Amino acid sequence: DELNMFLHPYNFKPTMQFVERDYAMSRYDTDKDGSLSLEEFVSEPNMENDDEWFKTETEKFHRLDINSNSFLDGDEIIEWVVPPMKEGADAEASHLISQADFDNDGSE
Repeated sequence: DELNMFLHPYNFKPTMQFVERDYAMSRYDTDKDGSLSLEEFVSEPNMENDDEWFKTETEKFHRLDINSNSFLDGDEIIEWVVPPMKEGADAEASHLISQADFDNDGSE
């Protein structure tokens, strides 16, 4: 069961969401203050010149910042690293369709 929890943490939400949160914080919380600023949130290597990615991630940051304090902390970070399955599935479906839509007409 522990191996399953390790390999598929999303399936063990209450237990593993804190592991996912702590991992994300160790990677992104560069000033170690226990929260993520927008600058930390968008600090993905090799993406700094991608304006569309930056715009999308900035919008996501503001949507996740429920208390509007300009930082992600606590449950806001968990919502980011362990999103509801429907949101993840919708995002993945949109991504796959956009990658397969060679003529950009929005259909197959």
